[in-house]
Amino acid sequence: MKTKEKVIVSKKDIVIPKGTIFECIDGLERKYGTGNYETLIDLSRNNCGSFVTGTDFDEDNFEYRED
Repeated sequence: MKTKEKVIVSKKDIVIPKGTIFECIDGLERKYGTGNYETLIDLSRNNCGSFVTGTDFDEDNFEYRED
């Protein structure tokens, strides 16, 4: 039996505004402490972006759910 995990669910669309600049991060390493959640978002047929949020979020935009 699979145990349920706590996830964070977006209540609204997340929009990346036109003109947003993406900088090269080759060789960059990031480390996160506890309480961070990530999702991958399709940007094109062969590319995706990563979105990370912590547990201190606006409850109008996100909520916890057992999945």
